[in-house]
Amino acid sequence: MGEEIIITYQTLFEALQKERERPDLQKLEATFYNDTIQYIIDKKKLLEKNDDSVFASDEKRKTERQLENVYKIIKELYERREKKILMMAFDKSKTKSDLIDTSSLLEEERTLFDVITNMLDGYREGVLGNVLNCKL
Repeated sequence: MGEEIIITYQTLFEALQKERERPDLQKLEATFYNDTIQYIIDKKKLLEKNDDSVFASDEKRKTERQLENVYKIIKELYERREKKILMMAFDKSKTKSDLIDTSSLLEEERTLFDVITNMLDGYREGVLGNVLNCKL
């Protein structure tokens, strides 16, 4: 995926659509979150411009609406990915399998996956292991 992807409203919407439609975690550019932050900063700069023309006021309203929608898209995209990461961690802890495909995890998501997997492993060994071995 080495090509540079410019974040737009359309690319964010398409990323969300893919996460909605497919059960597996979808690949995103490694810089997705940073690129998205830059996109939001750029949109906010557009809103800060002081242009009092009628055209500018219409554009400002459109940009405000688009930014509101972008926040909703990002939130839903994150939550869908988060749920898939939780299920991946659960499957990894339960099966102890290295066959769980983690290649679509972003660096920021890898940390979440590892922490949750380790926590599940610890509780699984502590509670289930003790019960199965008749330990209090």
